[in-house]
Amino acid sequence: MKTEQNKYIHWVESDQPNWKKIIVESHMPDTLLPLRELSKNLWWVWNTKARNLFNQIDEKLWEECAHNPVLMLDEVSYKRFQELENDQQFLSEMNRVYDEFNRYMEERKNLAEPKIAYFSMEYGMHDSLKIFSGGLGMLAGDYLKEASDMKV
Repeated sequence: MKTEQNKYIHWVESDQPNWKKIIVESHMPDTLLPLRELSKNLWWVWNTKARNLFNQIDEKLWEECAHNPVLMLDEVSYKRFQELENDQQFLSEMNRVYDEFNRYMEERKNLAEPKIAYFSMEYGMHDSLKIFSGGLGMLAGDYLKEASDMKV
């Protein structure tokens, strides 16, 4: 016999986690959005113009963030973004670098045949990307760049 108290008790299947993903990014003016795309592609690691562009945003912050553009862009103040948005010299340089990046990415789409590559997590790419642990260390980044240049 059910009592009044028991009719509201229900079993809950709580052994299945319900994971949610939240990504928080600082607001960036639309004119500066190419910076976000540049920061999330390892092309900047071997492109001096791209690294210099990030350095121009805030030299001190660039150093504090260990030359990690993703981290730095999350730390840049909105006031600084507004200043950059009105800096025609910076915008021109950003657009030149972004155009160079897009040309590089377009070349990759014109492959005549598929290529196969082996990558290992021991490959070090940049000091700000702490994923290397094997014997090749930072030298392996050269292999990654060569593979990228070969359109692999």
